[in-house]
Amino acid sequence: MKEKTKSIILLFFISLVLIPSFIYGASTNRSMLTSIKVSPEKVEIPQGSDEKAFRSAIKVLAYYKKAEEPTIVTDYVTNYEKFKNKTGSHRVTIKYTENGCTKKAVVCVTFCTPIEETPKPTTVPESPKPTTVPPSSSEDADINFPYISGYTDNTFRPNQAVTREELATMMARLITKNRVPNENNQFSDVMANRFSTDAINYITRLEIMKPATENTFNPNGTVSYKEFQEIVDRLKPYIKDETVSLPTGDGNLTRVQAVVALNKLFKVQCNTSYTTSPFTDINKDTPYYDDIVCATSPRVEPRS
Repeated sequence: MKEKTKSIILLFFISLVLIPSFIYGASTNRSMLTSIKVSPEKVEIPQGSDEKAFRSAIKVLAYYKKAEEPTIVTDYVTNYEKFKNKTGSHRVTIKYTENGCTKKAVVCVTFCTPIEETPKPTTVPESPKPTTVPPSSSEDADINFPYISGYTDNTFRPNQAVTREELATMMARLITKNRVPNENNQFSDVMANRFSTDAINYITRLEIMKPATENTFNPNGTVSYKEFQEIVDRLKPYIKDETVSLPTGDGNLTRVQAVVALNKLFKVQCNTSYTTSPFTDINKDTPYYDDIVCATSPRVEPRS
């Protein structure tokens, strides 16, 4: 009888040790964190942007042992605040901790201040809301203004991915003939007095571009080729040519690709004989030189 009692007591203590281990192992099998990755690995952020804007431009993926797919995580910490008021490129560290296991990743952040060709006015009478289709007369259809700019270091960066903010600004200027109306800012990640604020809110009000979430736009995010095709579909009431071939594949739209496509969609043509590029990285041997100059310079001669 004593031996039986001892066996029961021994089994009881073994169960106290093993059962919680089985439960913990089952519940944390997915949570065996192995690494994290940041996508994209390089981003460009306007100098002085808060951390919320930075977070909206990246995606952090957590990888787990025995898990086929990574999981998007948001409760990570960064040292972004240390760099936000600096210029140039800096390595921002991302830390993510789960069940006592901490993993790190690094993203290269370039801080810059875009040139603002048309500063946002303090008091300008609100323009009439747009009709469904813009005026169609040839005189009114002329686009004799720059609709995109370069950067404060006098570069254009043609092969850099165009941001959602830049694309929205270009389209708004083209649709309104550079008379973007004042708009109420609906987005917490768009600064109130930024050059693109009215354009972003205008383009989303027309439902040409969609918000990232209910109250964010993700202005520094990139635009995939697929997204651009969907945007152009919604842009059709405002464009001049619906037969333009657009980039396809898995890449992100670049600044020069955006300019070339928009020039064709809105039939932006000009004589560049009397105009030179103001950018140090653009010369007459640069692919699509005429497209870039037409999009970034006032017209010296009226187009035919």
